[in-house]
Amino acid sequence: MDMQVNAKKIVSIGLLAMLPLAALQAAPEVKSVTFDYSGSKAKETKFQVKYSNGNFKSLTPSVLMTLGDGEVFCEKHTDFGGAKLYLGSPWYVNNSIADNGAYMKPASNMVTAPVVGDPVTEGVPQYSLKFNIVLAQVSKQIFDPVQVVKDELAKAKSQGMSEADFLRQDRLFEVKRKVTLAGRCYGNNTQAAMGWEISEKNVSFMVQYQGDPDFKALGVQAPAKPKPGFQQGKINLKVTDGNILTNSLNYTNLNCPANLDFSVKYKGVGKGRVVFHVIENNQTVYESAPSEYEAADGWVQKNFKVNVPASPQNMNSKVQRKFSLSFRVRDQDGNSFDWVPTGNFQGLNWSHTCKPKVAVPMGQGGVIYAPNTPKPGMQIKAQPSSPQPPVAPSRVQAQPTPPPQAPLQIKAQPVEPQQPLRKTN
Repeated sequence: MDMQVNAKKIVSIGLLAMLPLAALQAAPEVKSVTFDYSGSKAKETKFQVKYSNGNFKSLTPSVLMTLGDGEVFCEKHTDFGGAKLYLGSPWYVNNSIADNGAYMKPASNMVTAPVVGDPVTEGVPQYSLKFNIVLAQVSKQIFDPVQVVKDELAKAKSQGMSEADFLRQDRLFEVKRKVTLAGRCYGNNTQAAMGWEISEKNVSFMVQYQGDPDFKALGVQAPAKPKPGFQQGKINLKVTDGNILTNSLNYTNLNCPANLDFSVKYKGVGKGRVVFHVIENNQTVYESAPSEYEAADGWVQKNFKVNVPASPQNMNSKVQRKFSLSFRVRDQDGNSFDWVPTGNFQGLNWSHTCKPKVAVPMGQGGVIYAPNTPKPGMQIKAQPSSPQPPVAPSRVQAQPTPPPQAPLQIKAQPVEPQQPLRKTN
């Protein structure tokens, strides 16, 4: 008889474990658990990886990763019973929770814990939900920055890039991992009547590979396998030189918001189509429309506009901005646009000082992107993956306006070229 009862219990637990979380009965003591995730704050944390002596090495043993804010809202006549953060997939069923191989850290002092009917008290500071992640304690099956870089290297090589080209340059990758905030409350002055509730988010984990520009491959490498549609013995399209031009390196008392005239000049070899990206803080702020190019054209100049928002905190003060330049090309015999890994690309150190303005003019040609820090009315969206894509915000198609009155003449002060860092999904 006891064996039959135990067998029924085991079957019941197994069925509960297979139920979706939404189908489980809510803990009666917990009104709600809120995980107010901040993607921008999470992305400020970088897990550093370097290639040395033939191996990839993690340079970030531990981090304190800001995730946003958390709240455990307890029902009337109950008390707050604590909170935890999990990286991975904890076991959660019937208002109980267990690690199940997931990485866990206490979070009781990082969440607000109001009780229904009680007076509202001062909560914890904004963005107080911080996850103390010690990599040595995290299962490599859950998150391993070194493996992230290895996977990206394998992907790049399968698309025709050499290992040496990959390892020479800094690269930024983004992977998503599940993070769970769990909270509990207890009632009737006893912790026996206690239940857990959870809130889950897919959190961005940023892995920064530190490239070695002096890296030299050992031995003789086999030549890279040509991509479909490319012909051996001919010069494929590549941009070799490029720079950014503007009318003034320092706009003073500029009426903001505004869209200012800039230009990009470039030249290269081969024949095909070219797209240029203007990058600020690893974000694409302008992407041109594809245009035809062949080596016989020599230097080509394309105009574009840069958005200067009317940000209250930057009004009437000098703002320094740094732009870099990158290109994608599609050879006349190619099937897709590919990033140009190297070239003599000159960026631009530029500044402006804003004063208020009512009207907001629109830009011309190509696509204008929101800046790295979102301003009111702007949205940012990740750009689809490519061998070396920059982070691309959502696009707003600019309205056509007349071209600039005269060619732009002032050349940017050279800055160190910046290869756009790649984000993965």
